[in-house]
Amino acid sequence: MAESKPIRAETEYKAALRRVSELMDARQGEPEFDELEALAPLVEAYEDEHYPIGHPTAAGAIEFRMDQEGLTPGRIARRRRKRRTPLSLQRPLHNPSPQSKVA
Repeated sequence: MAESKPIRAETEYKAALRRVSELMDARQGEPEFDELEALAPLVEAYEDEHYPIGHPTAAGAIEFRMDQEGLTPGRIARRRRKRRTPLSLQRPLHNPSPQSKVA
């Protein structure tokens, strides 16, 4: 098992990703599985710092799903026989500010 140390550079990150890929078929109880369990949180920590993913918006989630299904707003409107709803009317799914709770 390789020594577990923080990933600090992009080259280390890419090497860690390659190793994680090699270890994906490891079974519990095998030394490779233990290595995977040690390496995965290090990769995750590097990704959280260098490739952050923000909270999705409602419109962003809808657009993602539409893209997966190959749908367009016009096609959905024809299916439902309703007017198009502009996706620019966005409202966050998450409220990051704890002070703005509704009483």
